[in-house]
Amino acid sequence: MSDMTPLEKKDFYKRFDTLEKSIDRILGILESDDKIKEQGLVEKVNSMNRKLTDLLTREKVYKAKATTWGVIGGAVGTALFWFVKVLFTKFAI
Repeated sequence: MSDMTPLEKKDFYKRFDTLEKSIDRILGILESDDKIKEQGLVEKVNSMNRKLTDLLTREKVYKAKATTWGVIGGAVGTALFWFVKVLFTKFAI
């Protein structure tokens, strides 16, 4: 640093300040701000990930319920069909 000219030092510090401001801006976007109750990008993504996981789990539960009710309905329908068939067969004779 000591072998730099004053103009080079000024340019270096200017670039350093710009870089520091850019990093602060990026961190401001990524991190949550408790003072103003603003969620950062990382927290928002984690929140959406949890909600999506919950939604997909709920979707699986709904599909399992529909399958279960379908099987039960099919079994009851089949049993009724055979019961009615047997009744008609006995009364028809």
